[in-house]
Amino acid sequence: MSQYGRLLIHSIRPVTETYNIAVQINSLSEGRLLNQSIRSGRDPPYNYSIF
Repeated sequence: MSQYGRLLIHSIRPVTETYNIAVQINSLSEGRLLNQSIRSGRDPPYNYSIF
């Protein structure tokens, strides 16, 4: 059981790390889009009104 648990942790860790990186990139790009729309004086893109 301990071997299986270690294997599970080793397989999960890279997945969570890549997920965290993807979330960071996503929030960065969203922030850039929001900043661009604020700077240009237009409303935020349509998909922001969904959330």
